[in-house]
Amino acid sequence: MAGRQPLPHPVLGWNVDDIVTAVQALRARGVTFTIHEGFGQDALGIWTAPAGRTRLAFFADPDGNVLTLSQA
Repeated sequence: MAGRQPLPHPVLGWNVDDIVTAVQALRARGVTFTIHEGFGQDALGIWTAPAGRTRLAFFADPDGNVLTLSQA
C-alpha cells in the first residue's frame, strides 16, 4: 500500500517457553534483534522487566513492523 508506514510499537508477538533459545534460533536464520538505547537489554537484545519474570525481545519483519518474543 503506497504511503503506508510501519507503526513504532509492536504489532504482533509470540510467547515462548525459552526466549534465549528462540532468539538464538532466529538469529541463526538471519533475524536481527533491535537494541533500544538505554533500555537495558542484554547482548542478545533481550530485555528483562524490573520484577525479573517477564523477558522481551524485539525485531522487525521485512516491512518494518515491530514484532516481539516474550517469556513470562
